[in-house]
Amino acid sequence: MFFQDKPTQRRPLRLVLWLCIGLGCFLVRSGAEKVRSSLWYQDLCSYKWEAVDLDNKVKYTIKLCESSPPTSCGSSTAVCAQSLSGDVKYSVGDLSLQKLSGTVLDYNATDTCPGGTNPVQTSIDFQCGKTMGTPEFVALSECVHYFEWKTYAACKKDKFKPHKEVPCYVFDSDGKKHDLSPLIQVENGYLVDDGNDASDFYINICRSLNIPDKSCPEGSAACLITGQGSFSMGAPSRPLEAVSSDSLRLQYELSVESTPPERCGGHQPTVSITFICPSSRHLGSVPRMVAESNCRYEVEWVTEYACHRDYLESHTCKLTSEQHDISIDLSPLTYGSTENPYFTPSPSGEGSESYLYYLNVCGSVSNDLCGNDPLTSSCQVKKSDSTSKVAGRFQNQTLRYSDGDLSLIYPGGDKCSSGFQRMTIINFQCNKTASNNGHGRPVFAGETDCTYYFSWDTAFACVKEKEDLLCQVRVGSKHYDLSRLTRYPESKDGENWRVEVGPSAKPDTRYFLNICHKVLRRGGAASCPDDASFCAVDKNNETINLGSFLSPPLMTKQGSDIRLTYTEGTTCENKKTTTTILTLKCKPGHLENPPMLRSISPDKCLYEVEWYTAAACVLSKTEGHDCTVEDPQAGLSFDLSPLTKPNGGFYNVTSGGYDYYINVCGPVKAAACPENAGACQVEKSSWSLGEANSRLSYYDGLIQLTYSKGSQYNNALHTLRSTLISFLCDPEAGAGSPEFQVEDNYTYNFRWYTSYACPQRPHECLVTDPITLDQYDLSSLSRSTSANNWVAMDMTNVSNQKKYYINVCRPIVPVPGCDHDASVCQMKYITEKGSPKEVVSVSSMGKSKKGPIIEARDRLLLEFTDGSVCMSEGPRA
Repeated sequence: MFFQDKPTQRRPLRLVLWLCIGLGCFLVRSGAEKVRSSLWYQDLCSYKWEAVDLDNKVKYTIKLCESSPPTSCGSSTAVCAQSLSGDVKYSVGDLSLQKLSGTVLDYNATDTCPGGTNPVQTSIDFQCGKTMGTPEFVALSECVHYFEWKTYAACKKDKFKPHKEVPCYVFDSDGKKHDLSPLIQVENGYLVDDGNDASDFYINICRSLNIPDKSCPEGSAACLITGQGSFSMGAPSRPLEAVSSDSLRLQYELSVESTPPERCGGHQPTVSITFICPSSRHLGSVPRMVAESNCRYEVEWVTEYACHRDYLESHTCKLTSEQHDISIDLSPLTYGSTENPYFTPSPSGEGSESYLYYLNVCGSVSNDLCGNDPLTSSCQVKKSDSTSKVAGRFQNQTLRYSDGDLSLIYPGGDKCSSGFQRMTIINFQCNKTASNNGHGRPVFAGETDCTYYFSWDTAFACVKEKEDLLCQVRVGSKHYDLSRLTRYPESKDGENWRVEVGPSAKPDTRYFLNICHKVLRRGGAASCPDDASFCAVDKNNETINLGSFLSPPLMTKQGSDIRLTYTEGTTCENKKTTTTILTLKCKPGHLENPPMLRSISPDKCLYEVEWYTAAACVLSKTEGHDCTVEDPQAGLSFDLSPLTKPNGGFYNVTSGGYDYYINVCGPVKAAACPENAGACQVEKSSWSLGEANSRLSYYDGLIQLTYSKGSQYNNALHTLRSTLISFLCDPEAGAGSPEFQVEDNYTYNFRWYTSYACPQRPHECLVTDPITLDQYDLSSLSRSTSANNWVAMDMTNVSNQKKYYINVCRPIVPVPGCDHDASVCQMKYITEKGSPKEVVSVSSMGKSKKGPIIEARDRLLLEFTDGSVCMSEGPRA
């Protein structure tokens, strides 16, 4: 039978605790004994629990108490093992044969282990946790099924006990676990984006709220705060449930004895929270209110925590593209046994409660202060007397990447007074310019209830989506990146590439293409197969999968073209599957050109597509001037001059007891700063950190500004100070502000997230008439950085002439004073010193947000929207 001994192990067994059980000295509780209602695990008795052994494809259901819902093996079974296919099930622990020893709960079954005399057994080791937790299958050995369960119910104190909590996980049909427990807040909650400035709507996940500085009613998991007070809009009423393979749902309701708030007009408040697993890797988002009526609230949250857990986590130092859709390797941060570990002090000063923390990454801490435990990966040492505590072990570590956050979790440290085992959580942040040759160093961030938090900026945490990683080509020192052509489903305006057709294709068929990604099932491609990266749609809306993205691009053996092959398409003649060969050729400055279908084989099994695009050109580092920089190969331009503070103004950054005054592409004219300094450091004295200049550099998405020839260091070489500012794209940051990172080798490093560092992507300029299937391509009218904008003059009023700079399907080539994302900019003329001078009248007459629209045969319309605000009419368009 399937429950027989097939040795598996999820994590090291706790043999000391379970040795007696393994030797068969299990003591059976008689059926007459009753489980006391005051049992410490009583909170867990209201639910049926599940766990899965994926190696043996077995699903366990667990009934802890007589009052718990029955398992699939019947009401008398405490633990039921069932094959994932559902065709075999068997009791591996009966409720009447139970023994509780401390926090270890054991069950005997009535069957004997095949080939032996011991009974089939289940053993659950409860440990103190901060949430209700879930049972985790650990191992099967000698017919004993071992589980581990971290839960607040097993803690010595009620420190983490909530007013109400419900199970926060589900299993899908494949036995993969979706677990929202990492989103549960023991203290605090989540502010829902509801677009209402007059009120705040807070939620917690699967658990009642505990927000110290808010007056939410006790027991509420959804709380509305207005000027009139705080109102409970519901408490957890049922466990998390699966809606589909990629969405989960929580339901909050008021209890029967609770009175609805008067503002609800007699309606019972309910809150429904839907969690959506995104189709590809993305950065974190916030919960968003999507509907509200009569105190019935619909909240939607797109988060990777809704995806199955194996997609998010690894128990090694790596995450792989094959399993996790990203590639991360932290092993270069691991120190060997002969090397000194990382250490960082707590910020509490030199008092008796000042500590040092020693850390390693995916390895042990080896020094005299932390003891001889070879599994210790984090330890806390008190400075006053050198006493140490293990703050975490890498034995059961978890590396997790979700919603753009990368964390390494070390559990299993020494116990605190509550019974909770100390834990260390290291949050890694990408920093391509990190100190220590990119390794960076940990910084103590705080401690909460025996959980120790560290932040760590390092180049080894820099990750991209799977499509980005597999969409790049490196040949020696040359680097090519096709991901600029990828269309992502998270973009509301994103559309597939439309492929122009040649004489070999049927004129009544439309072709949709994406690069290193599936086609987006929207618009004309809505009915395309889910896994197609190249899809054909005929006049009857019948679709054909012409190939899927399954392998990365390669350089052609001859020449400098890039070849991308899509395979495993629809079955064609001779039981073959359709393949598409896409050849990309470098065309500087053109990212908006459409691809062309060149040929189709007679058996319809091979399609060949050719594409002239700037994405196929080698990436190169470029230097700019006047606070602008261009990538002529890709046709991208950047203008950081809006960040320049006029008249010597500056941005102020305070760090480590120093003030740093910084300007962008201009000098700082503060009384304390040396003359012509682009950045200076001020304490009692001041030092120039480099002379101001406006020469930006750009490479592969990173814009940098270097100030050199600053004040001398007081060292033997009298080294001159310098400054390096790295500008990084954040579309939501606006101008942003500088952040001090580190002083390294006499260079002061700053990081600056700003929307001005974001490239303005062109829109596809190809449109197809849905009736005649005629194609129109305006991409030849799109001006790149190496060309001038189109110009139009309005001379209807001779005394008030207007001039317009225009570009097609992309922002204009930068014009001083015009918005960096404007596609049309209006100028006017003023008289200065007797001569006409051109100045900006309207900085943006509209942005290019979509391609051309067919008005009639041979007549196209381009719309530019969301321009500068008209004081009386709203945004210009």
